Formats: sequence, C-alpha cells, structure tokens
Amino acid sequence: MFDKTKLIVVVDLGSNSFHMTVTRSHDGQLTVIDSLKESVRLAAGVTAEHTLDTVTQKRALECLARFAQRLQNIKHDGIRVVGTNALRQAHQAEDFVALAEKTLGHRIDIISGIEEARLIYAGVYQDHPLPERRNLVIDIGGGSTEFIIGEGPTPRTLESLYMGCVNFTRRFFDAGYSHKRMQQAITAARQELEPIEISFRALGWQHVLGSSGSIRSIEDTLLQLKLSEHGITASGLKKLHQLLAKDDRLPNLSADRRPVFFGGLAILTAAFDALNIEHMEYSNSALREGVLHELLGRQRQNDVRNTTIQHFVQRYAIDKTHAQRVQKTARSFYQQAQINWLLSNDNKELADYLDWAAQLHEIGLAVAHSGYHRHGAYLLRHSDMPGFSIREQKYLALLVNAHRRKIRAEYFKEISSVERPILLKLLLILRISVLLHRNRLDNFLPDLKISAHLQGITLSIAEKWLQEHPLTLADIQEEQKHWSNNGFELLLKTQL
Repeated sequence: MFDKTKLIVVVDLGSNSFHMTVTRSHDGQLTVIDSLKESVRLAAGVTAEHTLDTVTQKRALECLARFAQRLQNIKHDGIRVVGTNALRQAHQAEDFVALAEKTLGHRIDIISGIEEARLIYAGVYQDHPLPERRNLVIDIGGGSTEFIIGEGPTPRTLESLYMGCVNFTRRFFDAGYSHKRMQQAITAARQELEPIEISFRALGWQHVLGSSGSIRSIEDTLLQLKLSEHGITASGLKKLHQLLAKDDRLPNLSADRRPVFFGGLAILTAAFDALNIEHMEYSNSALREGVLHELLGRQRQNDVRNTTIQHFVQRYAIDKTHAQRVQKTARSFYQQAQINWLLSNDNKELADYLDWAAQLHEIGLAVAHSGYHRHGAYLLRHSDMPGFSIREQKYLALLVNAHRRKIRAEYFKEISSVERPILLKLLLILRISVLLHRNRLDNFLPDLKISAHLQGITLSIAEKWLQEHPLTLADIQEEQKHWSNNGFELLLKTQL
C-alpha cells in the first residue's frame, strides 16, 4: 500500500474537462498511480453576466464530489487544485467556488492566463527536456489558448488568448458544422492572434509542440485518415478541411471530444496560418505536470514564489534591510500567536503570506510616496507573479494596502467570511511590526512579547523603554483606536 504522505495530487478544473492526477513521490521523481477525467464543459455554462448556469454548476459539483473521495486522508500540502479560464471569466461565481471548495474539501487556486501558460511550459519541458532548443508551445484549452516560446526550461514570452475549443464551438458551431462557419471561426481566431504574430515570429523557434486534448484529437484524426505521417502538418490540416467540406462526419472521434472538435480545429488552423507553422508534435505533458513538479518543488523547499518575491524586491529597489527587520519581527510575533490562534493547523502557508507581505510592504514607493500602500496593492494585484494564484495575489495586495493608515471596510469586500478573521490576524501582526520599526534603526527594539487571544493580542513592552520613546507609544495608542473600530483588541501591557 502506498504511503499517503508521499502522494502528490493535482486537480485541474479546466474549461472543458476536470482532471485529477495522483502521483507518488520517490527521490524527487513522480510516478502516476491514478488519474480521473470527466467532461464537465464549464466554459459552456458561463453566462453573459459572468455567472455559471445551474445545470453546469450541478454537473461540476457532482464531479467534484466523486473526486473528493479520492482526496481523503491525503496531506493538505500534497494537493493543489487549479482553476483556469472558465473560472477566471465567471468572476461573479463566488458562491459556486465556495460550494466547490466545500464539496472537494480543498482550496481552489484560480490562476491567471499568464500563470497557466508558464505552468504549461513547465509541464511540456518535463516531456521534452532539450536545454539547447527553443520551443514554441501551443495549448488549446476549453476557454483559452496559451502560446509560449521558451529556451530550455525558461519561458521567454507567454500569452493567453480568450479563445478555446468550448467557447469557439459554442460561438460558431452550435448549429452544426459548415464550411462557412469554419471560415468565420478561423477568421475570428486570426483576429485574436493578430497582436502577437509579429513579436512571436521575430523571436523564432526551432521546434513546435502542442498540448491538450484538442491537439491530440486533431493529430489522431490526421493519422487515422492518413493525412499526415507524423504529428500535425500544415498540409494535413489543409487536406482535412477539404475533406470536411465534402463530409463532416469523423467516425473515429471519441464521444467527449466530438462536441468541441471543430472549435479546436479552427483555432489550431489559425495558429498555423498566423505563425507560419509547418509541423507540430504532440506533448503528453502540460498544465497538470507543470503543477505537479512545482508542488514537489514546494515540498522540497524550492518554491518559485520565493524567487518571485526576491525578483520584485530587486526590480522595485525595495529597502531590503528594512524589509528584513519588519519580516523578522512579524515572524516572531506569528510564532508566539499561532498556537492560540490555531493558524498553523489550518494553513501552514499563512506564515509565508506574512513574510512576503513584510518584504513587499514598501513596494509602492517605486511609484510615489503619497499613498504608497495603495500603489503597492495595485502592483501586487495586477502584476504577473509566477507561482502565485489570483487569490494569493489578492491576499498580498490586501495586506500591503491595509498595512498603514485606516483599515477600510472596502479592503475586505472580496474576502469571504471564512478568510476575513484569518487575514485580520495577519494584518494585525504586520501593522504592529511596521509600526515598531518606523524609525528604521537596527537594535532599536527591546525584548518584545505578545500573547494572542480570541479577538486580538496583548503587546508587552518595558515601561521604561516606552517612557524613553514617546513617539512609539503614541503610534501604539493610535493603532489601538484603529483596531477597536474593527472588532479586534490591541492591548498594551507594560513591564518593569
């Protein structure tokens, strides 16, 4: 029987299908021991109001209930659930996401299109590890298509375009196939590709790889019809369109792929035309494999998010020495508070969020001093941050935005009732840590202790030190007012 502590599981809530891949880790290598797939067609249920229709929600939740059984007893840090384009588009579907998380018993990380592209490339590279070669990778999903040029393991440029096999089928082929509809779909895809054509061609590549079910089914069709000898070719695609113009029946298509085949074919044909592609090979690895290997890296203390934070520190010329002062104090306070607040039992990454926010709390100074906390929040919310989900960027943006001045209710308008108390506790620690280092001096603080209780913390400081530092005392007293207005207590206890 497999040791469940060594299992690493990725659940991919794609716009077309939901996938679960269960692997076993041994000496840094992953072996797939189980996989599940269901065609949910999430993208087909996204309404004009950016919600998910009831039928699609029911289908998705039933699938997740089945997946949940497989996740039982697997360690929390060995599981990652990612949501892609359909959940990005359904940005008013918070209630569904909350239900989905409850059903699955795990947090869902909705990732940006650029992050999806980065992870796809990481997965494809696992299948084709040629460090000296420059690759163009194309992945046609249900709701978006990712284009990446990378050299060896490093992506050079990444793009995510809002066109996928589900939404293009829904848009052009709901009434069935016709040559005219196919030409309209190809033209629409070319319009989406137009902004990236010149830059991609200029960078160039030596090899083209395609991932995802759409590309695999197109390759299978070409090979079965003997329209190509190996992989997908421009001439093979042309012959396929000529054949479809006479007879659109493709008997070899699987039942789950048939409804979205033509949308994917239109997108791939447009990509071949726009980028002058002559030949493409299929890659068995893509998003899930990228997430799996990154999750393994996190377990082995090689978290790409830490690299991203350090890159931001350098890029925005953050005062690293001061940031480390704040980070050290915040981490000390967290360690003293976590037992009473049960923080580490719920999510061991909470300390990381606090560390990252401490390191980046002054990032907005790169824009302007006035209102720099707001500038910093904007940068963190809207930047491409490799390794981070949209939710994690939202956490960091909130902590940085609220680390000074008033704690405004609108900062928490997108935060659920479950998340809000936890983030308030992290914010309380961050704000006190920043406040105590306001003069930016080393060896300034005396020994400090905090004790946490249900609705706040008690900060213990030597009475003599406070008398000698009246500005710091005034800052603490002002901070107490901010927290009393938000239902949390910041108590001050003086010591002899």
